[in-house]
Amino acid sequence: MRASWRWEILLLACLPACAPGPLRELAPWGQEAPFVGLNYWKEAPPPMAVERVRELGVGWLRAGGHYQDERPWTPAELLRLKAFLEGSGIPQAVVQLPLLAHREAPEEVGQEARQVLAYLRPRAFLIGNEPDLYPRQGWTGLTPEAYAAAWRRVALAVRALAPGVPLWGPELASLEHDAWLDSFLKVNADLLEAVTLHHYPFQRAESPKALLEAPEAARKALQRVRERVGRWVARPLPLVIDEFNSSWDWRGEGPFGPSTPWNALYTALALGTYLEEGVAAAFYWSLYDDGPLSLLDASATPRPAYLALEAFRGYRGLRALACPGIRVFLRQDEEALVEVNPGPVLDPGACTPPAALPSGRLPLPPYALLALAQGKGWLYLAPEGRRLDLR
Repeated sequence: MRASWRWEILLLACLPACAPGPLRELAPWGQEAPFVGLNYWKEAPPPMAVERVRELGVGWLRAGGHYQDERPWTPAELLRLKAFLEGSGIPQAVVQLPLLAHREAPEEVGQEARQVLAYLRPRAFLIGNEPDLYPRQGWTGLTPEAYAAAWRRVALAVRALAPGVPLWGPELASLEHDAWLDSFLKVNADLLEAVTLHHYPFQRAESPKALLEAPEAARKALQRVRERVGRWVARPLPLVIDEFNSSWDWRGEGPFGPSTPWNALYTALALGTYLEEGVAAAFYWSLYDDGPLSLLDASATPRPAYLALEAFRGYRGLRALACPGIRVFLRQDEEALVEVNPGPVLDPGACTPPAALPSGRLPLPPYALLALAQGKGWLYLAPEGRRLDLR
């Protein structure tokens, strides 16, 4: 490593950053609400995976996905889910009820809700998964309008059999499917506690530049979603990204894919951008056993994106910061921050530190992620796949 980057020696000078801006409040859960969540797929995670999740300290677990939409929950699966929640210490869970499996008899979804409640009480129910993809998954001829009407019939049945459990939706596969979102909200906004969407910008990113510019490109899409929600809903309705990753392709990846060091930078930039745009919670896809998309590999060893989720632990809001050439995300209590240098040049280190943080900082190397909290932290260099603990 070049001498100017010898962070092991110059670690105590690393605390940043810039002048804080206004705090983004998170609704409906307020400043005590968790922000970072995980997705629980079809897996039965080994004990070490449970321990890794406990160490990570995320606030949410979503149990769902396409696999779980194709088939009913079984008692064994619900017992396993309950055990995972207890073992991992995750305080909040949202559970998806399978709509695709019951498209011929949607009233059966209400019975699914009753069965779930026999084992655990989720923070919210979801109904179905990525309905904008249903026409290619066997529900031929489905239109946005027909789906909105079908969802409402199911939602009323769920509310009757599981009173008091909020509903989130519509679980769209993209931030860009405006016709599906408009049709859904026009009919169903009165039944919702939160609007849920998924965000996967790539099948395979072609370069670090494309990958690390994607979160900023999502900002405009999130703002447009907010505008569309406002057209149909007079009350505040939180936006939740309950599936996100840089890629949706579980079958393979290129050199900048979800299991690579570059995804640590992407994930940090995505989480910071979501917070800046007022997203109430964001759930990484997925925890385990979904190829390169998994946070943990087959031996339950964390992949690089784990570092980004760890860096945002405890975030429930942030202060908007502006620094030339880098992104800086200061936690709402100003006791922790995350810095990302998404470019190929050395950050000039020209920011002015806020009063709440010690002065003096080193330039941030190219393609680097820095996390600091309670006087400790680490630096991650994506090109090398190397983490340096800051002492």
